[in-house]
Amino acid sequence: MAIVSKDLIIEFISVLQQMRHTENIYDTVLCIDGREVRGNRLLLSAISVTLREIFERHPTQLSFSIKNADADVMEMIVDCSFKFSFQPLRITECNLAAVLRTGINLGCRGVLEEACRYIEKNTKLHTCMKYQQILWQLINDDACLAPADASLLGVVLKYVIFFISKNFPAVSATDSFKVASAPEVASIISIDDLNVCSEDLVLAAVRGWYCADPVAHHEEYLQLLQRVRWPLLSRDSLENASNDEAIWLCPEIQELMRKSFQYQLRDADNRGSINFGQNFYLMPRRGMLHR
Repeated sequence: MAIVSKDLIIEFISVLQQMRHTENIYDTVLCIDGREVRGNRLLLSAISVTLREIFERHPTQLSFSIKNADADVMEMIVDCSFKFSFQPLRITECNLAAVLRTGINLGCRGVLEEACRYIEKNTKLHTCMKYQQILWQLINDDACLAPADASLLGVVLKYVIFFISKNFPAVSATDSFKVASAPEVASIISIDDLNVCSEDLVLAAVRGWYCADPVAHHEEYLQLLQRVRWPLLSRDSLENASNDEAIWLCPEIQELMRKSFQYQLRDADNRGSINFGQNFYLMPRRGMLHR
């Protein structure tokens, strides 16, 4: 197999850039949300599985309507196709979700890989909850993800969740956590590996989430409280929670608190007779095991 030198590739890319100004190299138009994005079939086919299949089915058609894509991202993808590199992708906090969704729907693996690298590089206290939400929605979307794409996003989601678990006390104090959806919060506080020295921090996080919007969060608040490992709370935290008006109105939580007080009053050999329910966890969090 012949080896193409780097200099020849650079020269070829330079020629392509010059041809772009003559407009002779554009042979297709992609219509996205009322905007027209021009590109080259052959170059786009090399980086997009979806576009390649469309072009092969309609070899003489010049214009195509593309759904579930972003026009600005498409412009960047066209630029990438001319440079044989995904470095021209300008990923930001504002367009990250659009880049991921467009990359998925166009079958652009390189776009997804760049977006995932961006997430891994920029996962911080103020961004991790947003990243979790974006990845959560994409993975659980009705549209079918290709197995390879689902695997890639799943790996990055695990990385983000690990970051949240490791830094849970700080993350739970951020505004991003307080505006997160109930399912997102539930998925986090259910993690055994939360790096907390006490279950009190988990309860405080849930109560902080509720206090951020008591009206909107009321119903989900009681559901989240059932995921707190009440017997592992400190006596002070249990007594403090007993003064919560919302808790007083929930018989299920009241029963959990009653059994938790009993659990703490008994010695270890006699706690097994207290039935907290089939799906209730008494396992200490990871941070509690390594104090």
